[in-house]
Amino acid sequence: MPYSPGRTIILWSLIGFASTTVIAGIVLSIWRWVQPCAVGEKRFWTNCYRDLQAQPLKIGVSATSPIEDYQALASHLQEQLGVRVIVDRNTPFPEIRDRLDLEDWDIAFTGSPGFSIAAEDNNYIGVAVMYPDRPLYDRAALFVKADSKIKSIADIQPNTTIALGSSASVPTFLIPIYVLYGKTLKIGRGYHPREAINLVKTGKVDIGAGLYTAIKDDPALRAIYISQPLPGVGVYLSPRLLNFDRELIKIAMLNANPEIKAKAKYIAGQIPDYSELRKIITRAEEVSSCLKSTQNYFNWQVPVNLFCQERSPRKSAIR
Repeated sequence: MPYSPGRTIILWSLIGFASTTVIAGIVLSIWRWVQPCAVGEKRFWTNCYRDLQAQPLKIGVSATSPIEDYQALASHLQEQLGVRVIVDRNTPFPEIRDRLDLEDWDIAFTGSPGFSIAAEDNNYIGVAVMYPDRPLYDRAALFVKADSKIKSIADIQPNTTIALGSSASVPTFLIPIYVLYGKTLKIGRGYHPREAINLVKTGKVDIGAGLYTAIKDDPALRAIYISQPLPGVGVYLSPRLLNFDRELIKIAMLNANPEIKAKAKYIAGQIPDYSELRKIITRAEEVSSCLKSTQNYFNWQVPVNLFCQERSPRKSAIR
C-alpha cells in the first residue's frame, strides 16, 4: 500500500487517544485507591463498602408488622455473622424511598411492589420474597357500598368522591390514578385502606381503594374495578455491601429456622418480574406530577381532571 501522510496522521492520532485514555484510567484508579473511604466503610480494590465491624448491619422494614417480628432475625444474623444488627421499623412511609435511594438499609424488606421496584432502581440485589402466606399475586380494587348507584368506572361523575392512599402506594394510589385517567372527580389522598373502607361504609365517600382480598368477602362492599394480578414483594441486599458479606448474609437468612422466617414473613423464592407494573407506575406518576400544579390538589374541595396534556420528565413519586 503506498505511503499516505493522511493515514499516518490518523493512525498516530488514534494511538495518542488510546494512550491518553489508558493513562487517564490508571490515574483515576490510583486516585480512587488513595482516597480515604468514609467513616464506617472499608476499601476493596478501588471501591468502598460498608464495614460491618465498624457499623451495625441495618435491617429496614417497610411493613405493618411490629418490630418484634424482626428482632429474632436480627439476633440470628448477629450470632451467625458476628456483627451488631439493628432494625429500622420506624421510617415514615413517605421517607422509605429516601432510605433506598441513599442505600441506607443493608437488608430491605420492601413491603410493596412499588418499593421493590425502587430497590431494584438503586441496584439492590433480591434474595427472597415476602408474605409466603398471601397469594402470590394480589389485585388492586376500587370499591363502593353494595347499594351504591355507581356500577362501574363509567358511572363516575365530577361530584363523585374517592379516598386514595399514599402517593407511594401501588394498589391505593398509583393504579387508581392510572385506571381513572381522563375522569373528573373529587379526590382525597393519604387514607389507610381501613380508613377508606370505613369512609365508604359510612357513606362519607363514594369510592375507596385497596386490595381486592380485603373487601371481596364483605357483603357491605362491592368492587367496581379489579386490577390485573400484582407481582409480589422482594427482600433485597444493599449494593454497598461487599459481595462476600452479601453472600454470607444471604446464606444466614435463608438458613434461618422456619419460626424466624415466618415471623419476618419471608422465604426463598424468585423475585417477581415488575416490567409491566413499571409502565403503569410511570404513567401514573406522570399524571400525578401534572396535577401538582392544580389548585386544591387532592383535597376533595373541587373536582380534579385526571388528565395530562403532555409527558414531562419527573422524579419518581414512589417515596
